[in-house]
Amino acid sequence: MRTRIRIAALVAAVMAACVMPCSADLLGTTVTGTLNFSGLPANYFDAANGFVPTMGYGNSSDTSVTIADPDVEFGAGFPANTDTADFNATQLVLSDMVISASRNTPFSMTFTDAAFVGLGLTIISDSFVNGGTTATLDDDTLTVSWNGGVVSPGTLQAIYDLELATPEPSSWLLLLAAAPLLEWIRRYGGLQK
Repeated sequence: MRTRIRIAALVAAVMAACVMPCSADLLGTTVTGTLNFSGLPANYFDAANGFVPTMGYGNSSDTSVTIADPDVEFGAGFPANTDTADFNATQLVLSDMVISASRNTPFSMTFTDAAFVGLGLTIISDSFVNGGTTATLDDDTLTVSWNGGVVSPGTLQAIYDLELATPEPSSWLLLLAAAPLLEWIRRYGGLQK
């Protein structure tokens, strides 16, 4: 009797684990990015504004970029620092490589990608000063903001996971497939008093 209860508990635990959120796969999708400072209208991720290095970043020629790993999709260089936004299959990594101590201006980065629809957003780590970054994901638009602050030489970094907000269909199928097993255990005494 106890063995059947343990089996039922094990089956329930496996089923619960199988319906956890699953990872997204952003590789190969097209993302468009903007970088604005203190509400200024200029997009500093646009090479036409003169702040995007000519090599090493996906946005060197356009603000719409195909996500590829290990490429860095967005970059903007300034005298005191370089800001980057790097997507991979499941994450966004924001970096501010500070060259000299300064007071960094507040920024807002906005990314649009049809592949964001249905995803959830979870912060993994954040070393930005002054309370760190804040992010929202609304439909196909991801916005990350920072209030700025006094920074020292080094790298500030924020990492966000992008994951499916609902389980994949195969997870639901596994859950449904286990239902007859639970009924068998119930019917043949495993869960009877």
